[in-house]
Amino acid sequence: FIPPSLSTPASIVGSITSPSEASLLLLVPTFLSPTQFKCAKFILRYPTAKLLRDCSNVGCIVSRDDLIQHATKICRSILKQQIRAPLTTGISGGFDISGRTTPTATRIEGLCAALDFLSDPDLTSAIRTSITTGIIFLLKAEITVGKYAGGMPGSAILLSPGASIVRIDYVQHALSAWLSFAALQSQPPHRNFQLP
Repeated sequence: FIPPSLSTPASIVGSITSPSEASLLLLVPTFLSPTQFKCAKFILRYPTAKLLRDCSNVGCIVSRDDLIQHATKICRSILKQQIRAPLTTGISGGFDISGRTTPTATRIEGLCAALDFLSDPDLTSAIRTSITTGIIFLLKAEITVGKYAGGMPGSAILLSPGASIVRIDYVQHALSAWLSFAALQSQPPHRNFQLP
């Protein structure tokens, strides 16, 4: 229960739709372990990144160091989940053994956001590599010909049940991941990287 008297500044809410959802997400870094997160985008991009930016204006419930440490744990957990199979399998670079595209896209969104505030050079290098292989996975999964060209299937594995389904949320998450990757290209050289 979030009391109605708690208000959340609009700068923290981002695209989160309700104040109670935003208030609940503000508590996430102190109460949940990294393995409990289902959507890296919301955990890394909205609460953590915005709290780090806006902490002086809002009176944070956790320290900056705690937020960075928490985000680091999440990123390391995400990196361990990435599939590093031979390229011929169709799932290399993804984050789901069944080849689902949205888990990859949401993790890429979160990892891209984390590059804005993480400074550990080994970790950021690993994140860049992970983002690049995830982007390649998504590009290979995209439907490029026919009536549904530009669509993103639920799975990159052709015989998977999700391979024949295109939904707007699959397309939106992939597009958001690609745009996040593209935004990294315009950042200073120490964060600038490109597809091989």
